[in-house]
Amino acid sequence: MKAILTILIIEIFFNIFFFITNGNILDTKLKAHKYAKEDYKEIFYLKNKDSIKTFCVKHKEFENVKKIRQYVAGGGQETHYRVTSFID
Repeated sequence: MKAILTILIIEIFFNIFFFITNGNILDTKLKAHKYAKEDYKEIFYLKNKDSIKTFCVKHKEFENVKKIRQYVAGGGQETHYRVTSFID
């Protein structure tokens, strides 16, 4: 029962976050990117320093997205995204 409640809370958090951002992220170079809901969900659930190949709706191309978490003074943490063009 606890696991189901935890999953439900995480899904609600994701849906609220997606509603607020509408699938937009800023990368480390302050460039805006927009992703479809399913692609954004994959990015949202990435572990630290993992990357994924996904389609950017704004630029109409595939991109590599790497999630980077940094811990800051005072016990907080920041999440940054490194986005590069996908080259075959």
